[in-house]
Amino acid sequence: MNITPCDRCHSNNALPLEHRPGHTENLCPACTARAALEDAATLHLRALLAPAVAAWAQHWNAAGVRLDDLADTVGSVAASLGQDLSDR
Repeated sequence: MNITPCDRCHSNNALPLEHRPGHTENLCPACTARAALEDAATLHLRALLAPAVAAWAQHWNAAGVRLDDLADTVGSVAASLGQDLSDR
């Protein structure tokens, strides 16, 4: 039996998993499954939003808004949406 503790739940049956480039965690089987679901959700959201955000950014950049400012806006909106979800 592996005695490496899980980085998330601290159970003693974890193995190293690189589930995002450059992001390695020691995870137990249950936390490995959860990490896979979280990563799938991230990829799904990115696939849904990327075309809309790219079109939005192109439009507003052509109107004169700097890309750095648009990136800040995306971050601000994402944080706000995250807070809205946390409040539920």
